[in-house]
Parts: sequence; structure tokens; C-alpha cells
Amino acid sequence: MFPKNVEELLHDYRENALRHATEETVLWYYQLQDFARRRAVEFANLTQVVLLKHPELNMQTQYPVNPPGMAARSRQRSVSIESRLAAERGRAALVFLSRATCPYCEGQRAMLRHFRDRHGWQVLEIDLDRQPDMVARFGTDFTPTTLVIFRGTDQWMPVAVGVESLPRIEESVYRALRLLLGETSPGQFSLQEYQQGTVLDPKRSGGLGQ
Repeated sequence: MFPKNVEELLHDYRENALRHATEETVLWYYQLQDFARRRAVEFANLTQVVLLKHPELNMQTQYPVNPPGMAARSRQRSVSIESRLAAERGRAALVFLSRATCPYCEGQRAMLRHFRDRHGWQVLEIDLDRQPDMVARFGTDFTPTTLVIFRGTDQWMPVAVGVESLPRIEESVYRALRLLLGETSPGQFSLQEYQQGTVLDPKRSGGLGQ
């Protein structure tokens, strides 16, 4: 019996039990529900065996959700981001689009000061009211907007719209750098270097789709 057939039968048996409200009809419903529950348990058990035998399909290898695994994942992520930001600070910079009347710009300005002090990056602020030509160059008049640019090139990308926390800015800059450098595609935007080719990589070869 296919799962879809079981779902349809469960619905029909429940409706029948509610309609007739007899011991027999209620018993039929719970017997069918017991069958479905046992099949679900069997599937869950088989899943555990398969994922232990095939770690390339197991999310736990790259995205652990237990406390020690999460701590290790956080450390690995931080090292990856900080090393990339240090490597690119000589040729990349942040551009902060603002206005004097912008109510949220000061909050983002403070976060960017923290970013500058922590990573040694140049942060250039542009007031769009004073330099309206920048609206056409960067394709937005929304403030605050933060962009990452590569000096001496036409490569740039937004990394924050509105006020963002320092960790979010760091991660967004990291991701944008990798995308601009051709290391990832838009579909891989959230990946760290060490995650490429793993179960988290939508472009990973192998499996039924390859």
C-alpha cells in the first residue's frame, strides 16, 4: 500500500468513525493509524542505518545540532570568515550610502565602525543627497545601504540593507567576496569554503540528480 493510499484511508476511516460513532468504526480507524505509525517508526529506523552507512548524505557531518558540534561549527565558521576578511582588506573596501535625514544610518554607521576597527578595512561613507550621481552608479537610493567593492574595478555588491549586526555584516561581506571572485554561484551563496562539495552544497555531484 502506498503512503498516499494510507493517508486517504486514514481520512476516510476518521470520517466514517465520526459519522457512525460505533466501537467498530473507531477501532478500524485506530487499527489503521497503528499500522501507519509502525511503518513510520520502521522508516525512521531505516533512515538512521542508511545515514550511518552513507555519511555523504548525513547533515550531521557538516551541520551538527548537538552542543559540542555546534560549538565546533561556530569556531570553524569564525576562522573561515576572519581569514578571508583579513586576506581581502588590502583590495576591497566597504561603501556606506547614507543621508543626513536617514533615521537608521547612525545605527549602521556604528556597526561599520566596529567592523573597521576589528578587521582594518576602509569604510567610505557617501551622502546620496550630496552625491546624487551615486544613485545611478549603485542602482539604489535606499539608505542605509552598505556595499563591498573591489578597488580599481567595477565589481561591487550590496551586503546590508538597513541596520545589521556586526556578525551579519561580517558573514555577508564574506559571502559577497566569494561570489564576486567566482568561487560560488548565487545558488551556493551561503556556503563556506569547507562546505563546498558536501551535503550542504546544491552543486555537489553524485546522487540521483547526477
